[in-house]
Amino acid sequence: MKQKSSHSIVFYALIVAALFLCSTASVQTSALAQQPTGQRKPKIAEDEKTPHPTPTPRPNNTRPGKVNRNKGTPRTTRPGTVATPPRATQTTQATMLLVTFATQTPGASIVQNLGDGRHTNLGTTGADGRLIVQLARGTYMITASHPSFSASRQYVEVRPGNTTFNFQLGAQPASQPATASAGGSIEDVFRRFLDPRQTDAVTLKDWQFVQQRAVALLIDSPFNIQLRVQALFAEGQAAYLSGDYGHALTAFNNAALALPDSALAFYGLGNAYLATNQLSEAGRAYQRAVQINGTLAMAHNGYAEALARQGKNEEAQRYYERARALGYTSATASHNAARILMKQGRWTQALRELSELVKKRPQVELFIDIGDCYVGMKQLLSAARAYQSAMQLNPQSALAHYKYGEVMFESREYQTALESLEKSLVLDQQGTVINRRRARDLANKSAERLRRM
Repeated sequence: MKQKSSHSIVFYALIVAALFLCSTASVQTSALAQQPTGQRKPKIAEDEKTPHPTPTPRPNNTRPGKVNRNKGTPRTTRPGTVATPPRATQTTQATMLLVTFATQTPGASIVQNLGDGRHTNLGTTGADGRLIVQLARGTYMITASHPSFSASRQYVEVRPGNTTFNFQLGAQPASQPATASAGGSIEDVFRRFLDPRQTDAVTLKDWQFVQQRAVALLIDSPFNIQLRVQALFAEGQAAYLSGDYGHALTAFNNAALALPDSALAFYGLGNAYLATNQLSEAGRAYQRAVQINGTLAMAHNGYAEALARQGKNEEAQRYYERARALGYTSATASHNAARILMKQGRWTQALRELSELVKKRPQVELFIDIGDCYVGMKQLLSAARAYQSAMQLNPQSALAHYKYGEVMFESREYQTALESLEKSLVLDQQGTVINRRRARDLANKSAERLRRM
């Protein structure tokens, strides 16, 4: 009985083992059936030992038809196009400008002053007195010198469109320093400029001297704010008198930034703004100058002119009177004050002012304004005489001929009116100073009435 039981146990064990083997084989078959087509097989030892063929290398390790993009290799361009240079090269070329330094003599040394006694020699002028060098955009202090002349120093601002700089070497030997101009020292020039009776007599040459002298002194005193502002103001004045108002604005602005309490810097700004018809900015600059220095007569005068151009006649008149009370009695100030009186219809007072001015310096504009005063007073004969005086001073004055023609028409002198009006139309073909439509209308009416006579 025990033997039979033992055989049964062995039999059942064999059946269980067979079932387990069948189940394992089924699972492996199912996993292989679910493996995606084309999926890479895992590596086995035999595969790793199998040698693989080495691919043939291509030139420059690139695909056919593709240009190597390694750093430093220029980019291929299409036919008819120009290759773009590297960005760094473009920047360098854009910031470097060809700069010309010109003197009146060959063999002059051009030196860049670096401050603290340091400098670098840029070269020597050639047979034509010129030296051409490459400089980056910026501001430099340059000295031009020659053994037979005194040195000339100035700040130069290198920028596109501003690359030529003239240096006028002094006539005296280089060992004799230039300490004065026709107007004296730096202090003397500013003293005369601040004097209301002499301010109009300070010339472009005076300011050029101040600029060169102040720049020369700055070499030894680079942190002297007063010298720096004097140099900038003189630079602005020289540019203003030369008609370079953009340069003048820059110089005066820099002076005001360097010394915010400089009444002269703001006065210069006002002049430059007024010259470019920026009336509001001019008024603010003049007002600031007056606030800093209430006795600066020319700032009061400038503010009055800015107000007058804006039609603020009563306020302008007050500032004109203040300027004159402070001693600013220039012909320009008196003429402007007279024109304010004319706008207010105060003909007699205006005529008195203009008559005094024309005695000292006869001018076409003064005679025309005198004629206008007489027209306002209904004195046509006196007006005609004033306009005739203007035409005698300048026979090419279209405005004088036009005004005279108007008065002759009102006086029924039609032949004279016709001739004068036709002359004005020929002289001012663009209508910049006369009313061409009215001139043409009065000329036609004069001709028509002549035909009726």
